[in-house]
Amino acid sequence: FNTFGTIRSFISLKKTKEAAECINWLCDYLRFTFKSKDYVAVEDEIFALRSYLHIQQVRFPDIRVETEIEEEVFKYKMPQFILQPIVENCYKHAFHCKRGKIGIAGGLSDLRNIYFVISDNGKGLSDEELRKINDALEKSGDWEPQGGIGLLNVQRRLKLLTGEDAFIRIESACGRTSVKISFHATGGENAASLSRG
Repeated sequence: FNTFGTIRSFISLKKTKEAAECINWLCDYLRFTFKSKDYVAVEDEIFALRSYLHIQQVRFPDIRVETEIEEEVFKYKMPQFILQPIVENCYKHAFHCKRGKIGIAGGLSDLRNIYFVISDNGKGLSDEELRKINDALEKSGDWEPQGGIGLLNVQRRLKLLTGEDAFIRIESACGRTSVKISFHATGGENAASLSRG
């Protein structure tokens, strides 16, 4: 609904090019959302995330996003809707003045696990908040901190679909918060056909 409000503002200001671009990004994202399934190719998950990021860039032009995803990981598959909720937490909770930077990195570890690290240079977490969230993630608890329930739900899905070794961990210091996600890599060259078939 916020995106529709942004598009309406563009139209009222006769910024038709910006409105059309925003509509295209929203269509790409919704198309991915409506094809809900357990697994998708990593490449498709990243494409949908980038559509979401384009929309957020229009809404929050002072929050910069840098992505560094190793192409090797694109040939694998992963559970759908893992990255967007965590990036959304950055936009919602990390920045006091809607100004800052988000980093998104990903690749394949030596243990043949897929990993992603989503970081921001926002207000950070207190030691107590950090301890509670990581304890809840480690124990798969039911505590619901600000923005924490999304993390718990994502981790539960990861463990259910990729194995108990999957995890999410958070680090926060000096105004920088990082969320690391790790899960078993599956799919290989057949990821695209397995996720779309």
